[in-house]
Amino acid sequence: MAASSPSRPNPKPLIVVVEDEADLASLIAQFLERAGMRVQVCNRASHAIKFLQRNFANLVLLDLVLPDQSGFELYEDLKAANITNDTLQRTPDLVAIFCANDDMALGSVEAARAASKDKLIVIGVDGNINAVKSIKAGRLNASVAQLPYLVGMQAVENVKKLLAGDKVQETINVPTLVLTKEVIEANKDPMLQYVK
Repeated sequence: MAASSPSRPNPKPLIVVVEDEADLASLIAQFLERAGMRVQVCNRASHAIKFLQRNFANLVLLDLVLPDQSGFELYEDLKAANITNDTLQRTPDLVAIFCANDDMALGSVEAARAASKDKLIVIGVDGNINAVKSIKAGRLNASVAQLPYLVGMQAVENVKKLLAGDKVQETINVPTLVLTKEVIEANKDPMLQYVK
């Protein structure tokens, strides 16, 4: 009779807890560990992204308010990173990705870099502060800044016209600005004053 091999226990699921309040993170981690889970606590979104680039997690628990990024933004980053990974596996010769918002673009940039696709062009939309930092650092290639201050300013001006009985255009175009490292460093475009 052949000797039976010992049964291997199933590996414990890994739960990543993204929580910046240390006491709460510790409490959640203790509860999950008692329930038989492995736990990794990340106190910043950037820490979670770096950890998840190298490790598979069965579940990610996100705090909505983090010091460096909201939980919603981190979720968009992680979702975009997964989509980018899948896309790069199916189309390894991909040369560019255009994302619907900057949070997705930032996730795509990190996934591309993790896959050693540093030359992949990634462009986002919004011109948010994290995108500007990434562009300055030479990571994100560009962001189409929608300049919400100008949108609000034009809306207020047109409401004033309407209240005064004047007519306003049916469609009002608000300028956008394509932010690149060169545009930001040159600092000559007058619309840069509306980029935060």
